[in-house]
Amino acid sequence: MIILIFFYAFTYILVVIVMFKKYMKYGKFLLLSFGILLLLTFIISIFNYFDILKENVFSIFKFIVIFLSFFTGGIYIGSNSLSKGYLSGLIGAFLGIFIAFIITILAKNLTVSFLYFILNLLIASLSGSIIGINLKQKK
Repeated sequence: MIILIFFYAFTYILVVIVMFKKYMKYGKFLLLSFGILLLLTFIISIFNYFDILKENVFSIFKFIVIFLSFFTGGIYIGSNSLSKGYLSGLIGAFLGIFIAFIITILAKNLTVSFLYFILNLLIASLSGSIIGINLKQKK
């Protein structure tokens, strides 16, 4: 039931964002970030299922997957920004945090580690967007 609510809310937010052409880059940012997050989580889950990863290595990979997914999304959004890539990355990070916050509230799993998760999303998206805007200017 919660999964259905998650996908309904996620697709609704994406449809609203993609409807407005000006904000289409944020919808693509969310699709790219959550797509990479789902793909890498699936791969790590397979490794964990076959006991290829130890538990302490698994927790490190969870951090790396979250950081990498929003970092690549930040690079995408920064490279598609005209100026102030950090601001686009911040907006994208807040959209991702909003979706994660809704899922966390629905799952009734709000903990202190969620604040660490939020900080991770902010740093990844901001650093990726700053690098993305700089990569664009070198072309």
